[in-house]
Amino acid sequence: MPSLSRAFITASWQCVTVNPTDNALKIILADLHPNLALSGLVGELLVFCAYFDDGCMEHLRMDSYASHLKHCNYSPQKCSSYIHGCEFKGSATSVDLHQQSCPYQRLNPFILAVEKRISDLESLVHAQSAQINSLLLANPLAQSVKTNSVTIKPSENTRVHLDYLSDRTHEMPDIIDPWPNGDILCKNTISSGRSGVTSVAYAGDKLYVGAYDGKIRSYIMKSGELLDSVDGHSLSVWSLAVDPSRKQIYSSGTDGFIKAWNIQDNGKLVLAGLIQADHGKVYSLVMYGEFLVSASSDKTIRLWNRHTLECTGTLVGHEAGVNAICLLPHDQLASVSSDKSIKIWDLNTCQTTGHISHLPSDALDVTFGSGMLFASTLDANITAYDLNSYLRAGQMTGHRWEVWQLKYTSNVLFSGSHDHTIKRWDIRSFRSTADLTGHKGYIHSLATGAGCLISGCGDKTVKVWGASTTE
Repeated sequence: MPSLSRAFITASWQCVTVNPTDNALKIILADLHPNLALSGLVGELLVFCAYFDDGCMEHLRMDSYASHLKHCNYSPQKCSSYIHGCEFKGSATSVDLHQQSCPYQRLNPFILAVEKRISDLESLVHAQSAQINSLLLANPLAQSVKTNSVTIKPSENTRVHLDYLSDRTHEMPDIIDPWPNGDILCKNTISSGRSGVTSVAYAGDKLYVGAYDGKIRSYIMKSGELLDSVDGHSLSVWSLAVDPSRKQIYSSGTDGFIKAWNIQDNGKLVLAGLIQADHGKVYSLVMYGEFLVSASSDKTIRLWNRHTLECTGTLVGHEAGVNAICLLPHDQLASVSSDKSIKIWDLNTCQTTGHISHLPSDALDVTFGSGMLFASTLDANITAYDLNSYLRAGQMTGHRWEVWQLKYTSNVLFSGSHDHTIKRWDIRSFRSTADLTGHKGYIHSLATGAGCLISGCGDKTVKVWGASTTE
């Protein structure tokens, strides 16, 4: 029975029910509502089980269809040890037979014991760290050391170790603030004009938002007060990169321009310069010291002098558009492309130093943390790679449609998808630990700041997410 979606698109209810991940039909069941006069008849329709080809011969009413699928013995299932590495899949019957001889099942007691020991050790470390911090705060001698400190010049060997540790400071979780673990709630929703949100950035107490219509807006994040709205680009603004120390923000988009803006004390944006790139859509921007790095649909990555806005280097090697880039330690950059590859670049020489090829589908976004690269692909999956060996470390599955946004913070990975949801992932087990719902459109952008996650969506809103214990 055809149903009418809110977007006035006629679609088959059964089609969406049986195959909710069909990329050709970007709607979900919540978007559909049947003709009221026929709503009773819809539930009485007789349909075959979705696993008919696998052997299920059930012929059942539509209103019992969903319940049947949950318990159908022919539904594809995974071995219960899949989280430990077993890749066996099959019907419930075949999985039961497999698990009787699965080698991972025999290792389960050992794996669980090790995981418990690790968890206990982490809890002990956190408790002792908190105790040390409280003792330091209560000790007047420690306070005097801070106020009457002596400058000591470290040896060269010590300096090398300090540099190494400084490169890893982003991996040290906050020992007091529960963010980003624990329960997460939506703290604020900001309505952003008449057009969908395509990019967000945070600096200080301000939020910067780019949209489909080319506008860039600035807000006070806590209150949602609009400070300014400028006509930044003629088409969608796909990336914003902000430098709070210099009060500057850079924007790029579908029109191929890169623009530099000065941020006034009152939050107003004043155009300071522009680059007419003439090399297609500019999808991603990151700041690298005195340089701005851009990724474009013309297969290239470019370095720009932030003072003169002149191109100082071009990174060539991808065979399709470059969708995203992220900075790595030691003057390196990672890039992902629609050519189904990830490349690692030395920004001093503009040459590749490593690559990961033959990804299952177009690579959409990339981020770095805990010694791993995380890349999302068009098939709705996220894969973790060891940064030293480039070998696959694990995979995260659960989104129904493609994942365009990844954000790493404090040993946690967030992902935003076109399926309208945001997921939080434990990067040790590669399992989802939270689903953030509430958006009603594609998640186009994620940012972090002030102990919060910020999401921009095609539903014309920005949501600010935080720990349930924070104000």
